Amino acid sequence: MMSNARKLSVIIPTRNRRDDLIACLKTLACQSRLPDNVIIVDASTDLCGDEEQVYTIAVQPIPLRYVPAQRAGLTSQRNQGLTLLDHDITHVLFLDDDVMLADWYCEALLTMFDEKPDAAGIGGWITNPQLPPFGRAFFWFLRMFLIYGGTPGKVLPSGFNTPMFVVQPQSPFQTECLEGGNMCISLEHARDLRFDERYERFAGYAYAEDMDFTYELRKHGTLWVMPLAQMEHKVSPASRSRELRFGICQVFNRAFFVRKHFGLSVYHWLCFLWSMVGIILLNIAMIGRGRSVERLIGNVIGLLITPVELQRLFRSE
Repeated sequence: MMSNARKLSVIIPTRNRRDDLIACLKTLACQSRLPDNVIIVDASTDLCGDEEQVYTIAVQPIPLRYVPAQRAGLTSQRNQGLTLLDHDITHVLFLDDDVMLADWYCEALLTMFDEKPDAAGIGGWITNPQLPPFGRAFFWFLRMFLIYGGTPGKVLPSGFNTPMFVVQPQSPFQTECLEGGNMCISLEHARDLRFDERYERFAGYAYAEDMDFTYELRKHGTLWVMPLAQMEHKVSPASRSRELRFGICQVFNRAFFVRKHFGLSVYHWLCFLWSMVGIILLNIAMIGRGRSVERLIGNVIGLLITPVELQRLFRSE
């Protein structure tokens, strides 16, 4: 199936980021290869009543379907969007609501599917990644604590994955996971796959949900990153999780991934606990750079409650 025969739907979950979303939609409307439709799943609490009309104007001439979220949460909203796909859609592009796409972004991804017919998912490239606060030499610290593995997208035995920005690729490369707000999947390979909403167990913050989803996706086909599919991620400050909640998720969500994919392996759990030592040391160091102590407190709470929560979730196994 060539790219011009593919049917592409874009799913964008959003919450209280009206201006960011409008800017994102305008970049979609300028694509050299337009999506066949856009689905917005909106969990905003500051609705003005004219959202559908405003977003329709912003994304013209692409058909838009706008729906209120049945449940607020990144994984829940993405899953709701998947239930709204037309039967002839062949590919789904998941975007965050605060990204700006290069004009050739969609075309580059679909062309890559032509070149890699066994691909289940292909991600784009973020041109303005958030680099570590202590410089690139700090990667040695992350490597020591199994938080970083050198190869972009590599899933580590600790339940962490190496971020994409560790290289500046000139050509497409294969990977083990993709970034959730910057990936396109082939429904031919994974029509029934859904995001695990248990990653929203604390505060609705779906941290590491994309690694989980694409780690499952790779069982159905290969995963690739296409550097020519470029985007800018503005990282909007709106609707960001509080530091305490994120600190809990840093522990629980990674532990959940380990339990789900690696079971009760002593090796993987020792790797996970060692990585948590690194995370706690990092958050202590960041307090001196202005980060709230709440994230560190969240880590401690997460370590205390995670064993009980995991037992509850996996009790039937």
